[in-house]
Amino acid sequence: QATASSAAAAPAQPCNSAADTSRPRIRLVNLRGGGRYKADSFPQHDADIICVTELELPDYATFDFEETLRAANYGVIFGASTKIYKDGNRFHGRRVAIIFNKLFDVKESACDGDPQQLVLVQSGRWVEAYFPTQQGQAVVNLSVTYGHADRSHSDAAKAASERLLAAAV
Repeated sequence: QATASSAAAAPAQPCNSAADTSRPRIRLVNLRGGGRYKADSFPQHDADIICVTELELPDYATFDFEETLRAANYGVIFGASTKIYKDGNRFHGRRVAIIFNKLFDVKESACDGDPQQLVLVQSGRWVEAYFPTQQGQAVVNLSVTYGHADRSHSDAAKAASERLLAAAV
């Protein structure tokens, strides 16, 4: 069983400057699978916060993934676990995540019972977080939604993606 490895890394600094966390760099990255093997690469991205889609990270690999990020002073908030089908195999895992430099006080958004938000959370294809900026004078909200990739080939997948997008807006 392969595990994500962690290289010794210097503590992460914000991309813009070591003292300025008021203007973080945020990137959207579609991993196209293989998430557990790519944990080492996130600190190399020119970003303080990375919104990840198509992570395809098996549940049994989340601990190693988190440990690799933690060693580089990064944290992660995953979307809910969901069924993942890949190459004929079926397993549970994570499709979306928000990875962040720990110099930013990123927190997972709480689900308040809103029916639309519950649809998103239960899909396992959505995650939301927030963090203060400008010395606490403003808050940035982030959400990541990953639709169904085969939506153009299947009416059911297209309808499911449309429901997710409708719930997200």
